Amino acid sequence: MKRRILPMIFCLALALTLLPGTALAADEFTIRDGVLISYNWYRKEAVVPEGVTEIGTGAFFNRDTLRKVVLPDSVTVIGDDAFSGCDNLKELSLPPHVVSLGSWAFSGCRELTSLTIPDGVTELPEHVFNGCVHLNEIHLPGSLTKIGEEAFSHCSGLHTLELPAGYTVVDPRAFHGMSGLQTIKIPEGTEILHTGTLSACFGLQEVQLPESLRVIEHGAIGGGPNFETL
Repeated sequence: MKRRILPMIFCLALALTLLPGTALAADEFTIRDGVLISYNWYRKEAVVPEGVTEIGTGAFFNRDTLRKVVLPDSVTVIGDDAFSGCDNLKELSLPPHVVSLGSWAFSGCRELTSLTIPDGVTELPEHVFNGCVHLNEIHLPGSLTKIGEEAFSHCSGLHTLELPAGYTVVDPRAFHGMSGLQTIKIPEGTEILHTGTLSACFGLQEVQLPESLRVIEHGAIGGGPNFETL
């Protein structure tokens, strides 16, 4: 009888590990040398263990059951596509020591409403927030010097964007496709607005331009019907 019971218990334990939300902690993540390679389960909440320094490329890709992710203070790098396709992710805070965000890192995080980018991050790469349609508040750090192509494309809930004073080199197509953007102030020290910088911003009503601005290239600004520059 005992010989039968033991295999039955083993089979039951194995079956439980295959069910969403019942994984053992060791199986929940694949981690190598401090890099979180993949999140392997489909829970509503994931708590990344202390000691992880990097969220690797596509680590949480398309985990659409996730509502909340807790990152430890040890994380410094968010890789390309790290949270891409997490349609229902609502709660996420970036640890204070994060210095690098990857391309498309949060693309398609439709339910994400607010985020603070830590001081020390110097670049928002291309498409990093593409398709975050409910993002309505974002705090940019003073360390920011570059915003990549279409970083906020299709962020229809983001109506205003406050750029840090140190962000004076505005990249081509940096704000392209921000369909919900209504007002933006270009920092003093900016000299050129390149073609496509504010193109396809169909809700744009007001752009505050600095005295330092020397050149507005053709097609740099494409606003809505009530658009004006100050």
